[in-house]
Amino acid sequence: MDRQIATVSSWMRFGFIHGVMNTDNTTISGETIDYGPCAFMESYSPDTVFSSIDQQGRYAFGNQPAILGWNLARLAESLVPLFDADINAGVDFAQDTINGFQEKFASQRRSDLASALDTSTEVASAYFTAMQLYRPDITLAHRALADAARGRTLPAQELFKESDFVDSYLATHPSPDAVDAAMPRVIPRNMAVEAALRAAEAGDMQPFTDLLHAATHPWQPNPSYEQPDPDGLAGFLTYCGT
Repeated sequence: MDRQIATVSSWMRFGFIHGVMNTDNTTISGETIDYGPCAFMESYSPDTVFSSIDQQGRYAFGNQPAILGWNLARLAESLVPLFDADINAGVDFAQDTINGFQEKFASQRRSDLASALDTSTEVASAYFTAMQLYRPDITLAHRALADAARGRTLPAQELFKESDFVDSYLATHPSPDAVDAAMPRVIPRNMAVEAALRAAEAGDMQPFTDLLHAATHPWQPNPSYEQPDPDGLAGFLTYCGT
């Protein structure tokens, strides 16, 4: 449980959506596997779904903690006979552990975000509220907060459209260097991935090579890949085996 909480909490900080987070893709080692229909959320919304197979939003961005808890409960059920010679005691142990999952996950997310933004857990909680209210591009929001820590507050004020959150964040005196080290400038944005795939299918590998370099050097400034697609992501889907 602790290993998987650390993994999923970390990837959610960057807006990652696994897309098919079922039990056979949740490992005891804490690693993630089989992320064929994955994608990175751009405009913040817990309801975001990219996987073509997920018609009901089961694996939506905001549902990932609950799905992880469900997966772990299935693992616990399979292990009940090993927990205790008394089957009832084994069930109680499993249930007590699973009952603590949601709070443990929420605490880990607050702690991860507070560490990444070099702020307090209280401000990290306020961040989730502000992100859901104003729904900025998640990567640009992180960069704007790094800029705000350097005294350039206008981008953050424009994204969040209010002063209370930004002011409360700055009141904790975050280190811009610490935020820079935790929050990348580049993610593999979805339309850039699509463009690279289309070009590769036509025999031109250069867009793929350029995107691969940008995505594997995500802290380096790269204006070609830092901005969301101006036409948005309406209708964008990913597929198993992509």
